[in-house]
Amino acid sequence: MCEYRRDRSKFWMKIFIEEKLVKICANAMVRNLLDLMPFSGLYWNRSKNYDDIYIASLSNDIYEKKTVDGIQNWAMRSNRHLWLGLNKNIKDFFHGDEVDYCIAGDWNFDVETRTRTPIGNAEYQMKYRFPICSFESYEVSKYNEMLNEIILDCLYCMPFSWNHFIFTTIPAVKEKQDRLAWDLAKRAAETMGVSFRGVTLLQDKPQMKEQLVENKIKIWKNIFCCQNQNLLVPQAFYEKNICIVDDLYQSGASIWCFAEFLKKRYNAKTIVAVTAVKALKDGGNK
Repeated sequence: MCEYRRDRSKFWMKIFIEEKLVKICANAMVRNLLDLMPFSGLYWNRSKNYDDIYIASLSNDIYEKKTVDGIQNWAMRSNRHLWLGLNKNIKDFFHGDEVDYCIAGDWNFDVETRTRTPIGNAEYQMKYRFPICSFESYEVSKYNEMLNEIILDCLYCMPFSWNHFIFTTIPAVKEKQDRLAWDLAKRAAETMGVSFRGVTLLQDKPQMKEQLVENKIKIWKNIFCCQNQNLLVPQAFYEKNICIVDDLYQSGASIWCFAEFLKKRYNAKTIVAVTAVKALKDGGNK
């Protein structure tokens, strides 16, 4: 038996390999992702004993070994990352269907040592230190490469045709559109060969770092509520699939508010969010 799961990640799957039968157990999110893959056609039954668990049985005389190997390889790769949903601090403000899939490359801090993970350090250096400190060119290249690679690896874990998506990031005033999140989103879009479209804030929002989670949500919802006064939004978003790329997922307030706005106002179809790192604390300053 092989189990694929991480603490505080939504990804969960078990594979039981027997002599003549392979059994796959997965939660609804993983089942939906598997059904989008080339080896789709798995027949799922809902578990009689557990909610949100589905079971597919593969007979060895029907499914080739490479099919099972493909599922396992995908599961191992996907389980390196963190699959996120609503947490306790924001769940009362959303329905849960605003973001269809959300994935972060890794934690920004190691859970045990409380020191920055390699990708957490790269995000910290490029977001907070690079603008004010001198870096050798090789350091900048190293950190950028690490961040780009983990964003792309997250994207490759999701079985979508990315040419059917528009890439974007969290709205910002023009003066702040050279920040890390915008760079990551633009580079990801360029690599995937798709369009990047940014949303411009017409006036800067209050500093979010010291805000309580409920205040962050209130600020973002007020911004999106008064779209004509606060935002320049590309019409290209209308009825499109959208991928939101960001550098850090903390409480999730900005991503979920933005996704809610895109689905309500622009009838966006599938919304995927990808971030380089996830903060250990869901609540920020709550």
